[in-house]
Amino acid sequence: MTVEPVVPISAIEHFEQACAQALCLEEMLGVDTPHGFVWYGGLKRRVRVEFTRNLRDRFSTQ
Repeated sequence: MTVEPVVPISAIEHFEQACAQALCLEEMLGVDTPHGFVWYGGLKRRVRVEFTRNLRDRFSTQ
């Protein structure tokens, strides 16, 4: 049986989730997290995600 790679329809939700987790780590640990990675098991690849100001601003409470 062959399994076709799963290609995400829209990766932005995955990038947002990674960014939200990074923001939590920054707040809890007082560290800077400029980027992270999202693993796509179906593709067997990881994608580097830059946590840009635009992406971070999606979670701004101001």
